[in-house]
Amino acid sequence: MDVTNDTLVKPIVVGDPIPNIIDQYLTATPVFMQIGDATNQLFNPSDLDFQTILSRNELWVLNMGDHISNGSTVTFYHAGEPNQISLYRQDDNADHFMLRPSALAFSDNTNFATSAAILDAHQGAGHFAGPTLWSSDSNIYVQPNPGLLGSHLDMLHQSPWSMGIAAAHENIFWVYDGYNQHITYYDYAQDHGPGNDNHEDGIVRRYDDILLTRINDTIPNHLILDNTTGWLYVVDNGNARVVRMDINTGSVTGTFPPYAEPLAENSIITGTTWSDYVTTGLVQPSGIDLIEDRLLVSDFSNGDIIIYDNSGTTAVELGRIFTGSPGVAGIKIGPDGKIWYVNMLQHKVFKIDMVTNVNAEELSVTNLHIYPNPAQDLVEISFNAAKNAIANEKKIKIYNSFGQIVFEKQHQKENRFTIDVRNFSNGIYIVSLADANFISTQKMIINR
Repeated sequence: MDVTNDTLVKPIVVGDPIPNIIDQYLTATPVFMQIGDATNQLFNPSDLDFQTILSRNELWVLNMGDHISNGSTVTFYHAGEPNQISLYRQDDNADHFMLRPSALAFSDNTNFATSAAILDAHQGAGHFAGPTLWSSDSNIYVQPNPGLLGSHLDMLHQSPWSMGIAAAHENIFWVYDGYNQHITYYDYAQDHGPGNDNHEDGIVRRYDDILLTRINDTIPNHLILDNTTGWLYVVDNGNARVVRMDINTGSVTGTFPPYAEPLAENSIITGTTWSDYVTTGLVQPSGIDLIEDRLLVSDFSNGDIIIYDNSGTTAVELGRIFTGSPGVAGIKIGPDGKIWYVNMLQHKVFKIDMVTNVNAEELSVTNLHIYPNPAQDLVEISFNAAKNAIANEKKIKIYNSFGQIVFEKQHQKENRFTIDVRNFSNGIYIVSLADANFISTQKMIINR
């Protein structure tokens, strides 16, 4: 009844907003800057996110590992800068709390959560698995806690094969529940503290209106929440689509029996407003991010990153960035407004820079053309070249759908030449043409 002690003070750090420069990628030439690889102990990286205080430029990359090794993180401090350093860490109890993690998401309180692409966190015959809550504070995260369960802050076990996760606020997250095939809401409420195990205040709500289908337990299905509009965008790769759901709609119509742990709430929500948002042009969608009226989706099958206008009732494709290598999973718009992504198959993380606002006379290679396309036997490749760059030596590379170089050759002055592709298998290829100053890429299809 004493109102003088009713106020709790908490510092909130507010930085500069992320600039929206995505449309520049539609006209610029992408430059792929490798941030880290296996030498930084990246191993099947499935996702990435920046620590909430963006001015720290602290990039966290999540290693899924494999069915033998456990999940882990690699933190890049001063990411992409000349003084960048990396730190590999793995929790003592990662075999339960970070077993095959599919995704991570930072919340506004600097905690983060990971989802788990597993059926049973005890590695037994049950279906006891779900997302885990962690602290990004180095005095807590992965610090040993003798007699306790590692350094995790909380874990709820109602979503086996959870293939993606998105932050809402505080300790609330949205999860792609691959086992129950629904979108699921998780509120850890007050976390139980590092290494403890009281889950009684946990709230879990299943949204039953949308039926989700995952491809497997390897390719993540990432999510992103637009806090301004309330739209939750969900990659559903088993159906080669992106759906969106209005989180402010729906009502409780029942309950589900919680599996092997008590909960404060275990509700079923129906009657939500949702729609198929992207239904064409995707093969194995995986990563997703958004800024204002631009939505980005990565395609695991070919490495494309697709840019959409999401200002309407359905997404409109504006253009694609061809990375040339399959395996692109998590993508993120960084503090600098640039696109960052992980490639699981290459065990690498990249930042996409761009060449923009250059003079036509400064360009070495522009307007790369491939004819015919689709092709069967002979392909003519041509391009425009600036007058002062015709003599520059140029290199052509052709990548297959596995990111392997199947053709490579140096060329001198000519800007039109023919390549014999009769030994190429049917499929999608990426043609890259570059000199010391410029690079251009195009997709080529072989179809006999």
